[in-house]
Amino acid sequence: MKILRHILISLLFLASHSLIGQKAYSRIEAEITIKEVDSTSRITTGKMYYDKNLGAMYYSIKYPSREVIVYTDTMIYKLSEGKVLQNHKSTNGLKFNIFNLVLNSQMEYYGLNSSSYELIKTKKDKDQIITTWEPKFKNKKYRSGKIIMSQKNKLIFGLVSFHPDGSIISKQFFEDYINIDGLMIPSKITQIALFKEKPEYKITTYKNIKVNNFDDQKYYSSEFYFSD
Repeated sequence: MKILRHILISLLFLASHSLIGQKAYSRIEAEITIKEVDSTSRITTGKMYYDKNLGAMYYSIKYPSREVIVYTDTMIYKLSEGKVLQNHKSTNGLKFNIFNLVLNSQMEYYGLNSSSYELIKTKKDKDQIITTWEPKFKNKKYRSGKIIMSQKNKLIFGLVSFHPDGSIISKQFFEDYINIDGLMIPSKITQIALFKEKPEYKITTYKNIKVNNFDDQKYYSSEFYFSD
């Protein structure tokens, strides 16, 4: 009995020590700059706040005009001075948002390995690993095409999304990774949309990124943004 008790105490000690060593990440905030280029060029600056447990992402825009954009899994709201100016349903939700992926340790495969996509092919090309993903279910009404992803040093570098007919919808590039408290976060993301005659570019850069900042609780609350 003494030996069994000693073993149990040792196991409890090791388990508690292991839990203490693990750190739970739940929120990220950052200063953002967005440059959009199509037929014109636009610059947007502000701050972003995301808490995965609250299930909402807030963009506090400073330029070109002061406004707030709130993203949830189902809706997108645009506010000014606490009043809702626009709202519409969200098609993508927050599952594949990079900060949600980073906080849930799914950035390596962009969350595809735990989604409705399955890995079809893997190949090596110089310093990159190229993987091809296809939908597991062929839904005729909501058809999706394949996704090709490239990785460098186990970090996602490029992502190409396709229509079912094989034409490209968009390309994304993830660059300038920084290590913040053990989390590898891309500080520059370039998106190229190809569904129109002329490609549309969206370059987003992040700086002063903070992880698990609980000093400014109000910026993570919908009450703060929706109040007058």
